[in-house]
Amino acid sequence: MAQGNLAPAAPAGFRIEAIVGYDHGGVDGFHMNGILFGVGAGCDFAVSNSISLGVDAEVSDSTADKDGVSAGHDLYAGARVTFAVSPRTPVREGRLHQRSPQD
Repeated sequence: MAQGNLAPAAPAGFRIEAIVGYDHGGVDGFHMNGILFGVGAGCDFAVSNSISLGVDAEVSDSTADKDGVSAGHDLYAGARVTFAVSPRTPVREGRLHQRSPQD
């Protein structure tokens, strides 16, 4: 089966994702570690065969805590541009975002 004739396709549609990772925060020698977890959602709109524009939103929290100081939650909203460089490989660029201030 030859796949050389497939054109790149820009992603389009709604998506929801789980976020899990290692959180290491700190400042001036004060460091804390924990697990970052959250949920993200967004929608991509194809503007051509190989380019889509999208919006993102994310809510996350962390278990990182040391001496009564915690990393706290994070809110994110942003926009992005995705370039399809091959039929199976999207490249995301141009993330613009607003993060919430920590309490």
